[in-house]
Amino acid sequence: MRTPNVSIMYDTLGMCFDEAIEILGAGIKDTIYYHLARKHIQKPEIGVKFQEVENTLEFLFGQGAKSVMVLTLERLCEQYSLPLRLEYASSLTERLQQVKEKILVDKLIPKHHRKRLDSDKYEDKLGSYAPWTD
Repeated sequence: MRTPNVSIMYDTLGMCFDEAIEILGAGIKDTIYYHLARKHIQKPEIGVKFQEVENTLEFLFGQGAKSVMVLTLERLCEQYSLPLRLEYASSLTERLQQVKEKILVDKLIPKHHRKRLDSDKYEDKLGSYAPWTD
């Protein structure tokens, strides 16, 4: 069983992958998920089997698959307000591992999962008025 932070991170990674392939169109997206299912990779497992996903996309699209995986990592880093910095790793899978470790060690929460603060309840509706002055 995963801890909440790990589950949130993998859900966010799946969401980012989905956004990245959405750009290619609905037909391509369905085809990608079909081929991933044939390799026994379901949507929730994309983060765990990132290298296999990359290999499957590379089989389908050749070097174009790398742009989808980079976009996925870019969206993930954007969600957690982290820099992408691909030069820190020799492969995309290695960089994903570094980003995952950073997320889990620092207990980061993705942007889409943060609660929106209702700032109206903190504002004074009367303006800047000091109660001790008349």
